[in-house]
Amino acid sequence: MSLVTIAFAALLLFVVVRYVSRNPDIANLGAEVIRLDAERTAERIDETGPYPMQDPNGDRDVYLQHVGEDPTRGWVLVLARSPNEPCAVLWDVARDRFVAPCTERTYPPDGDGLTTFPAPVEDGRVIIDLRG
Repeated sequence: MSLVTIAFAALLLFVVVRYVSRNPDIANLGAEVIRLDAERTAERIDETGPYPMQDPNGDRDVYLQHVGEDPTRGWVLVLARSPNEPCAVLWDVARDRFVAPCTERTYPPDGDGLTTFPAPVEDGRVIIDLRG
């Protein structure tokens, strides 16, 4: 699979997630706390990059990121907006880094330099709580 295809799929996923999260009356999104299978999600992120998400209120764009080999560790939510950046950061598949397109500043895969939140793992599931 080419990098262009992967980047397009990630962008399409981001747009769909953003649209659905801003229109909850159209799609029932279920609980505000999301539980994902840690092993499968880690494999997907390793193949395509961090998973873009938005809180139920539509106030914050985040990426679910996994770094490391152990699917029970290394989970983090990376806020796509930084007080240091005038625009949202995006995942650059080719560079394997977060990039602020308006400044070209890059950030490592673990989100160091950006605002991050923990995403604990319980019973093999990553717990994502976007309520607070």
